[in-house]
Amino acid sequence: MNTTMKTTTQLSIIIAICLLGEMIAAVLPITMPSSIIGMLILAVLLITKAIKYEGIQKTSEFFLANIAILYVPSSITILLYLDLLAESFVKIIFICIATVPVVYFVTAYTVKLVMALQDKNHSRKQKEA
Repeated sequence: MNTTMKTTTQLSIIIAICLLGEMIAAVLPITMPSSIIGMLILAVLLITKAIKYEGIQKTSEFFLANIAILYVPSSITILLYLDLLAESFVKIIFICIATVPVVYFVTAYTVKLVMALQDKNHSRKQKEA
């Protein structure tokens, strides 16, 4: 398979997963970003090896290398609403200060849980061997 075809296939896989995330988000009874749903779908597909990392590697690395450029339109749009941000500045700062410790502790305990599960899995595999 030539390079152009591989890139097109990889991009098609990523776009299909994004579209699936959009469709699921549209029918969910709760509001959830479609991008998060798409990432969860991609993670499950990669973990279960339904999609091999090599199958999306080149396109994924391109997106990661150019991620800053992808945020430029969002950043410029924020500049249009500086007056609204100024009105809510204290609230925004409060929310940021309040949520940082929560995110920190949730992340720490998630890492701790994953490490414990990995150790348990590793110990079980050693006993089987």
